[in-house]
Amino acid sequence: MSNNQIVPKDPQDEKILYPEFNKLKERNRGLKTLLSIGGWNFGTVRFTTMLSTFSNRERFVSSVIALLRTHGFDGLDLFFLYPGLRGSPARDRWTFVFLLEELLQAFKNEAQLTMRPRLLLSAAVSGDPHVVQKAYEARLLGRFAALSGERRSAGLMISMSHMPSRGRSGLAMMMPSASVTRHFS
Repeated sequence: MSNNQIVPKDPQDEKILYPEFNKLKERNRGLKTLLSIGGWNFGTVRFTTMLSTFSNRERFVSSVIALLRTHGFDGLDLFFLYPGLRGSPARDRWTFVFLLEELLQAFKNEAQLTMRPRLLLSAAVSGDPHVVQKAYEARLLGRFAALSGERRSAGLMISMSHMPSRGRSGLAMMMPSASVTRHFS
């Protein structure tokens, strides 16, 4: 991310990595590819800056749609570790939710205008209940995620680590009323 826009990590990504990665769709017509941004080494500063104002988020959202469509990706994976932690201000918990709402709305609008399939959105979140409690507005994220496994109806897919010792995973641990039908052993 540079100047609140999503950009390739390396100039060769656009020429080699993205096309080669998306060639996998030729072997599996049902495959959906998502471009991920973030991760531990990415840090929090660029996310915090981008999240800080509506105009910054708007610029990011526009750049995401353009990059995904240009390179044939089917969606975006946000890997922000972690809103409100690791030097990220507490307000990032809320502005992260705003970003998700804005991305989903922009993806819906773009799909209607272009008559193309709506871009997908996923977010990798922690499976640790202590991190979830401090880093995410779990009840608000629950509006987006179909925790019952009904991913087709979900606007946002949320992935998280499973903690077998707890019997429930990630956001479900923070949402006792969540309808989680999958049990892992």
